[in-house]
Amino acid sequence: PQQQQPQQLQQQPQQQQPQQLQQQPQQQQPQHQVPAAAATDFQPPSAVGSSAVGAVGAVAPPPPTATVAAIPASQPVAGQNGGLCPPPSALTPGATTYGAPLQGATTHGATGGPHSQYGIVFDVDGVLVKGPKAIPRAEEALGRVVRAGVPFTFVSNSGGRLEEEAARNLSQIFPSVPINPAQIILSHTPIKDLLERLGNRRVLVVGNVEVARAYGFVHAESVSAFANSLPMLVPSHRHAPPPTTSTGVAPSSATRTMTPASSASALPPMTNPEPFAAVLIIDVASADWGEALQIVCDVLASTGLVARLSTDGSQPVELITCNDDMTYRDAWIVPRFTAGAFVACLGLLFSNMTGRALQVTRFGKPHPSTYTYALRAMTQLNSGVQPFRIYAIGDNPASDIRGANTFGVPYVPILVRTGVFQGSAATNSASPALDQAKFVCSDVLDAIEYIMETEASLAAAPVPTPAALGAFPPTPY
Repeated sequence: PQQQQPQQLQQQPQQQQPQQLQQQPQQQQPQHQVPAAAATDFQPPSAVGSSAVGAVGAVAPPPPTATVAAIPASQPVAGQNGGLCPPPSALTPGATTYGAPLQGATTHGATGGPHSQYGIVFDVDGVLVKGPKAIPRAEEALGRVVRAGVPFTFVSNSGGRLEEEAARNLSQIFPSVPINPAQIILSHTPIKDLLERLGNRRVLVVGNVEVARAYGFVHAESVSAFANSLPMLVPSHRHAPPPTTSTGVAPSSATRTMTPASSASALPPMTNPEPFAAVLIIDVASADWGEALQIVCDVLASTGLVARLSTDGSQPVELITCNDDMTYRDAWIVPRFTAGAFVACLGLLFSNMTGRALQVTRFGKPHPSTYTYALRAMTQLNSGVQPFRIYAIGDNPASDIRGANTFGVPYVPILVRTGVFQGSAATNSASPALDQAKFVCSDVLDAIEYIMETEASLAAAPVPTPAALGAFPPTPY
């Protein structure tokens, strides 16, 4: 045994080196390893608690019944313009950085230059804004992040518009914060990775069809356009009362655009013989739910041609939804229904109609495809280097927190009380394990103070190399 001991000592580091590399960040991040059930409220001296209007719980989305294919990693793009906002030519063609940079901001250089050890992902609704207005202290929080030179993105389950428009709108709310469209990840942004498979196929779009077309789905068709081509699909539209003029008199029949009831028995010729390959739910805010639910059910129950029902028990038409949130926090005191509620209604109707369970491919939070896309974007914003920690700040345990926990390293979930969740750390600790945050803060500024205090305490400690970080498995904390 004495003769073999030196040989064992020489071999032991080589055998256990991968395990040590995987465990090293956890040993250096004691603040992040607190069990979720032991999460505590962060109350810095300057904290101003937000008054709760009422405890409104978030309804957890249904479990996915179809798995999204793995998204291949893209090549990192060198950051310029300080690295905080990459050049428009690199990430978003023709993009403009909106807003004026804050004075004293620290910036990053190109790939190989300075970069941050951590990044921050902000949810938007309920964290930074409520409706069209900023949440108190949100702009101050963003300003501190900009001045510190920390890369950040906005990952929201909202949608129905392009990233450029979302960047302009946020810049109007936060005029002192520079925002580039490359920092915006909406619920439907990751579906760009489906273009290779569906870009040249016919797809039916619930919501803003122009978003799908701008992404490259060249044969995208809106629900309303399809309904107009086959008016008998929505009988309530054909038999609606005639509109009246400003004088209260119904216009003449010559000016009415409704299909006469007498034509209901005559099936018009199919204007497009190409079958639908998929239904994309981009957003539901602009959709007529009654019309959309009827037509989408018809298409999903068909072979792709709505007049031909699928009789072999399969679902030939794929359903892709970009947002599983049941509710979101807006200006009203009770959260509003959104796309997750629409899909729940659709699933019930489809099951009653066909006797089969609805098969769904899901994007948006809390699903890994969105966090994979966000990780790629954050790496590009950080001069091509993946941060060791990405703090994900959200207000919805069933969406923001669950998504960060499900993906795992390098995400660190932080919950604020200004949106859907308005309880305490103890309340959150009683939630399912995946919905439990590492820290609960009163608002986004408290969260930023906690993050920066944590990072200051870690700054003196040695950190693993980027190569070692790449070996980390995406397991929950």
